[in-house]
Amino acid sequence: MQTEARAQVEISATPEVVFDAGADYRNFTRFIHAYGPIPGIRSAVMLGGAAPGTGSHREIHLSDGSTIEEAVLAFERPARHRYRLVHPPAMPFRLIVGGGEGDWRFEPSPHGPGTRVTWTYRLQLTTPLVWPMAMVLRALFGRWMQQALERLRGLVEAGS
Repeated sequence: MQTEARAQVEISATPEVVFDAGADYRNFTRFIHAYGPIPGIRSAVMLGGAAPGTGSHREIHLSDGSTIEEAVLAFERPARHRYRLVHPPAMPFRLIVGGGEGDWRFEPSPHGPGTRVTWTYRLQLTTPLVWPMAMVLRALFGRWMQQALERLRGLVEAGS
């Protein structure tokens, strides 16, 4: 059983510029911050010295002291960045979520020049019994994602 959270933002820059800022693991600490019980990113490193790309793995160090490993499933500049958790998250989220997959889409904005970024995160639930708690987590996760995208917009539009 799974549920998903989604966030979206319009950024006044080309898909190439937005992809380069948003999919660069070195920038994650600049826009993916903690929100309530959802940790932010403290640092990120590519494993084995690999360059970011389809099939690579990265290690993400979170603000709650935990570490996750992500496998990059798609790295298609300037359109898509998709990844999944290699192992379940740390406690207490491990009680609710057994896995997850993030999918970022970068496409020309239908409202004029710029880019629409859509971030979807599918959360694999440990059991149907956690559904009520998962709905609370999904709402928090969606807000966390939206705030990250808003910060990304600020970074890109400020030219940093």
